[in-house]
Amino acid sequence: MKESRIEKAALALTAIGSLLFSGAAIAGVIYLLLTLSSLLAVRPAFAQSTAGVRLEAGMVKEDVDGDLNSAMEIYQKVADDASASRDVRSKALMRLAGCYEKLGRQARQVYERVVRDFADLPAAAQARSRLAALTRQESPAAPILRQLTSNSTELPVMDASISPDGSYLAYADAAGLHLKSMNTRETRQLPSVPELSGITAHWFPDSARLLLSGAPPAGPPSQNPAGGIWTVRLQGDRPQRISNDGWFPVASPNGEQIAYLSDGARELWLMTASGQSPHRIQAAKPGELCVFPAWLPSGDRIARPCLHQGSADASGRTAPQVELEIFDRQGQEQLRLPFDPAATGGKLLPGGRILYAQRSAPKAEWEESTLWERPTDPGFREWRGQPRLVARLGTDAEASNFSATSDGRKLVFLKAEQQHDVYIADLEDNGRRLSNTRRLTLDDHNDFLASWSLDSRAVFFWSDRNGNQDIYRQFIDQQTAQPILVGPRDKHGVVASPDGSWYYYAVEPEGWKFTDWRPITWMRMPSAGGPARPVFDGPIWGAIECALPPSRACVVIEQGNELIVSSIDPGKGRGSELARANIRGYHFSALSPDGSRVAVLLDDRVRIINLPSGKTEDISYPDWKSFHIFDSVGWAADGKGFYITSFRNGKTVILFVDLEGHVWPLFEAQGQFQSWAYASPDGRHLAFLVRTLARNAWMIEGF
Repeated sequence: MKESRIEKAALALTAIGSLLFSGAAIAGVIYLLLTLSSLLAVRPAFAQSTAGVRLEAGMVKEDVDGDLNSAMEIYQKVADDASASRDVRSKALMRLAGCYEKLGRQARQVYERVVRDFADLPAAAQARSRLAALTRQESPAAPILRQLTSNSTELPVMDASISPDGSYLAYADAAGLHLKSMNTRETRQLPSVPELSGITAHWFPDSARLLLSGAPPAGPPSQNPAGGIWTVRLQGDRPQRISNDGWFPVASPNGEQIAYLSDGARELWLMTASGQSPHRIQAAKPGELCVFPAWLPSGDRIARPCLHQGSADASGRTAPQVELEIFDRQGQEQLRLPFDPAATGGKLLPGGRILYAQRSAPKAEWEESTLWERPTDPGFREWRGQPRLVARLGTDAEASNFSATSDGRKLVFLKAEQQHDVYIADLEDNGRRLSNTRRLTLDDHNDFLASWSLDSRAVFFWSDRNGNQDIYRQFIDQQTAQPILVGPRDKHGVVASPDGSWYYYAVEPEGWKFTDWRPITWMRMPSAGGPARPVFDGPIWGAIECALPPSRACVVIEQGNELIVSSIDPGKGRGSELARANIRGYHFSALSPDGSRVAVLLDDRVRIINLPSGKTEDISYPDWKSFHIFDSVGWAADGKGFYITSFRNGKTVILFVDLEGHVWPLFEAQGQFQSWAYASPDGRHLAFLVRTLARNAWMIEGF
């Protein structure tokens, strides 16, 4: 029998290998070549066609290289190629279904397609056999959820990540970076990185090294070095910095490249695993926020979620949209998958599936949190089915920071359970310092600050303590609150008119969805008691703000394609237009105590709109703007500054900013959460919102 060219090559390489490799290595080379030889020696006739050659390439990827994701992409393309023979397409589908089974993923739909579309071919009989076997194997057993850490509310877990081989859990908290064995449950502390706070940790594919990032300690950026990106070995020396810049680094599946965010998280960069050759490949579009890069399991492309305002409807209003942007290593071949804006995190898993968490209500009310899985094609180019509910995580919970083993069978995430409370403090040094900070609302429900009473003796807030959001008042020298507005529909945002005659408050529409942009029905109720009436003829997209006496001004601030300020008459509703500004989208705003100005918080400054002239002026704070995300703004009682809440280094910070842009930090709390701070009308106190958080790592398997 004549030797094939492959067999001759195998003999020649074996002879060369005997000079270079050990016996075990020679055996491995022989095995590899003979495997390839066996694949080629028995090539059926379909290999002569283009589709057949592609199918054969997929078989090599699967059987020789062990690269299931690349193989599945090839099989899917062959199966969908209408010009290919039906025999080749049926074989590609059978191979695709086999890969699904190897990954522990549902293959039933693929087998059913073979039976339906290729019933006259031999592959259909094989598919029926596998369907019968799957029916016997399928079990209704629920996924297994297990808590991996047990940190207290004083020490919430900031990030957690399971190693690709499933051996370790790396997690970070304020005490440092920890490594937990998934087998023995033993935990040890890894060397710390003093330059970092708010640590995020991601694994290299070898499960022996970690990528760390964070941000410099609190304070103006001019006083701190950059945190950068670091690597740390499980068994090695001190962590090594590989880049002076960057956040959220993730290593490619082969461990050769690192994708990370730069320039205030606006740009996506690539560099080698040692930190060499950094270069930008993508930048977020104007008005977009794109975060948390992730490599596709095949390693040839990168994905990241992008948040932006959607197209305007007939009324000019927009709603937040989330899309999964996917592109190659050069930032080209872009495509976008529309995603659920209620999602709080997720993970791309092998075989074309995305597991993600979502909450059933808007940002201020987490309500129920759930895990879902949705299938895509193997290349994550399009959806291939509807979402499937995987697990329920409970109420007042949120899931984020997802990681998974390389086979996609175990997934780790952070589960946060929160509570919001109203705090108050005394203002000193002209509002630039706090003292006697204490918690005001002492129950175990979510309480959200609304406003002060005109006499500065009490605060108004809304709370879910009766099952839905009702409005309460609590005097600052008492420990209990009194209900003011109760009823079946959710209410919030109460504010008193300057003469004390009316309460204005918002009522949410029935069945409202997760969006900052929703029509709100504003009501007015006599403060002395009596029936409530709508302020406007119908729902509006805006908020009501009132000045302090002796001013009598109340305004409605509407936002969308423009910001419009109009006066309000308690009996007639919207009055005359006072100002209009070219500010698009939603921004936190506040009416000055004397009713003459509106402050609007932009990304890097406060814009003041004078009423009724419409003239604007900007107040910036250059020492702070580059390193903070600013969240809310409220005027000081004397109108000489603002109380601004911001996010930085995994913390929520309250700042006092005067009209010249000077900044004084007043308070900080662990975790980034939406907050706001309001000064009492007499200028003696500050009320603000604080979230306490129990956040731990959990694992789900068997999903």
